[in-house]
Amino acid sequence: MQKFWKEPLLHFALIGGLIFLVYQSIGLETDQAEDEIHVDSSDLKEMIAKWEMQWKRKPTSSEFQKLIDQFLQQEVFYREALKINLDHNDEIIRRRLAQKMQFLSNDFARMTEPTESELESYFKTHLEEYRLPAKYSLYQLTFTGDHRENPIKDAKELLSDLENLPFDEVEGKGDQLSFPFYYEKVSTYHLGRQLGEQFVRSIESVETEKWIGPVTSGLGMHLVFIKEKVEAPIPSLNQVKDDVLRDWRYEREKESAEEIYHLLKEQYKITVDELPEENFLSEDYSLKSVR
Repeated sequence: MQKFWKEPLLHFALIGGLIFLVYQSIGLETDQAEDEIHVDSSDLKEMIAKWEMQWKRKPTSSEFQKLIDQFLQQEVFYREALKINLDHNDEIIRRRLAQKMQFLSNDFARMTEPTESELESYFKTHLEEYRLPAKYSLYQLTFTGDHRENPIKDAKELLSDLENLPFDEVEGKGDQLSFPFYYEKVSTYHLGRQLGEQFVRSIESVETEKWIGPVTSGLGMHLVFIKEKVEAPIPSLNQVKDDVLRDWRYEREKESAEEIYHLLKEQYKITVDELPEENFLSEDYSLKSVR
């Protein structure tokens, strides 16, 4: 696939197609007179579609005429602005047009879908990203600053007394919050939603079958007894195919955007002036390095 994207003929096709899409996207016709404005059926349908999306109904005839009038006013002002170069040196317009070009390059990337072997190869390269979350069965006590003057001290003092206590006697020794004392086979995803990602990261590599802590979370301090940890399996490609395809497309869009940028950039002779003084720069930096 990489070889395909490096073909010179494809480069010319990409540039030509990109320029064509630019004209299409901004509604310009190369043979249209500068003083002629033609509102075609696609323009009219787009006006109606946008109206229906906003108001959840079709426009009346008078509302439709107002849409046409607004379209014409915008088009007239737009063309007159171009005539007097109001688009020049405008940072917002520059960003918007550059963004539209990036969107168009993404459209090129979407024209190519991966083969099964390419998708399988991408999946194998990124296996760990698709691993399902681990599951825990654990007991926990919470100590918060809202209920205690020194939650860390209280948690440490209680920790040494917990080893010989049955769980039914341990329950209630922490602060009474809405979170359960015992979690049964809960995934790290749901555990993180309740007790925070910091808590989940803190218990990833701790021993099981013993009280440990204090463990920090956004709520406060915890004492934790992990009864069981079930490591998550790596799913098959079929189980996560939609996710893999989405990620492949995203990577392809980034590669395509970079490829098209360099192709277009090669058409320009780029020069960058030296700064008159460079002592205000935070690092040793020279504009001569810009290509």
